Amino acid sequence: KLKRSHSTTDTFPSKRLKIGKISSKKELPSSYFLARILEYVSQTFGHLFHEPSHAEYSWQQRHRSVLTKPLPKDVMFRGNPRNPGALSFENIRFLLDKERMIRLQSAWEKSNAEINPAGIESWNDEWIITYLSSNKITGLSHEIDVMENLDLITVNPSGSIDLKPGWEKRVPQIILIDMKEWGTEVDPHNLFCIHPSVKSALEMAWERVDDYGWRYANETDAIEENNEVV
Repeated sequence: KLKRSHSTTDTFPSKRLKIGKISSKKELPSSYFLARILEYVSQTFGHLFHEPSHAEYSWQQRHRSVLTKPLPKDVMFRGNPRNPGALSFENIRFLLDKERMIRLQSAWEKSNAEINPAGIESWNDEWIITYLSSNKITGLSHEIDVMENLDLITVNPSGSIDLKPGWEKRVPQIILIDMKEWGTEVDPHNLFCIHPSVKSALEMAWERVDDYGWRYANETDAIEENNEVV
């Protein structure tokens, strides 16, 4: 009778089982920071932002992606997962009351202190933020993934989100096109509510070239003619 062996080396004498290091996992943003973004966008733009049409949405996704090969047709022509024209952020703020935001912040602080938050309310808060950030409701999680893939932001191990150094040079062209509408000269009172640090960084990094586009100028070589025009 054959005797079952519990030893890997007995079963495969010429090979040894090697257990390598598990590759680092993708950091995920904390629900607390997602909630802060949802709250800000809802309060500031919720009554203004309308979901793009299916065609506009597909065009945006195509021009905000880092492509190494052609997109499949089912991806390239995929429409907006939300209702075109809908005010998807408008009423989000009413779900993010003061008590919920305090609980989310407390859960984030405890998780970073290696104390697992417990309780039905904590799980309910996490579920609500995950749902509100999903493609079905606002698409915020997808937007963060896009910006991370474009090397504009980084998600820290703590779950916080930061702009990456040099992000202003890597912004997609559609942001520069939009900047014509909310730049300092055309929007001196900041009616578009663009954060001053974002606006100043972009305006210092890019120079408008009439009839051509935008030219990137670094600190040491701001006016050379061979600067890239996009």
